[in-house]
Amino acid sequence: MVSGGYVHTEYRYLVNRAFEIYPYAESQWADSRGMKYKISVGLQSRSRLINKEKFLMFATAGLFYEFEKVGRSNS
Repeated sequence: MVSGGYVHTEYRYLVNRAFEIYPYAESQWADSRGMKYKISVGLQSRSRLINKEKFLMFATAGLFYEFEKVGRSNS
């Protein structure tokens, strides 16, 4: 019997070599901890500011929505 799980999906769209946007959706459940399910959806972006051989720096921004349903465990 599985007491919990997690699913995540995203689509990464490379606008150019240094900028990408990606919508995502995920779901999680863990009845053994009292969490019936949790759903999260969002849109994120990432811009590469520095691209050196041994150093990378990014700036990110994003929006998301999250909903969680809790309840008592049956065990």
